[in-house]
Amino acid sequence: MENEVAARNKKIKHAIMIIVLTLLFIAFVFPFIMVIMNVFKVKADITANPLALIGKHGFTLENFPNAIKKMNFFKVFGNSLFVTILSTIGTIILSSMTAYLIVRNNWKANKILFVLMIASMVIPFQVLMVP
Repeated sequence: MENEVAARNKKIKHAIMIIVLTLLFIAFVFPFIMVIMNVFKVKADITANPLALIGKHGFTLENFPNAIKKMNFFKVFGNSLFVTILSTIGTIILSSMTAYLIVRNNWKANKILFVLMIASMVIPFQVLMVP
């Protein structure tokens, strides 16, 4: 009898959890779906009826070239790529040099540095980041 009640309570809790998680999923995905729906409409159709799948003027791709021109996409993308490549190369070089120093030398400072590096990996960056 107690097992049946416990099983029923577990099923109810599971069903409530599924419903809550489904509602949260919809709340988080809805803005992304809105962007996908509105990217293929002209501005007048977006402001008139943002929830419509297709606007009065039909399906359009003119928003993409306009966005690329307005934000100077290729220059910005090139700058981001340049910074990413340089910082990755710098990180690899400095990390390799630091690892070599820690492994090859048996200094007390190296042990402290190693423990601090491991501790910094345990704490997520978002906790340390200033909002």
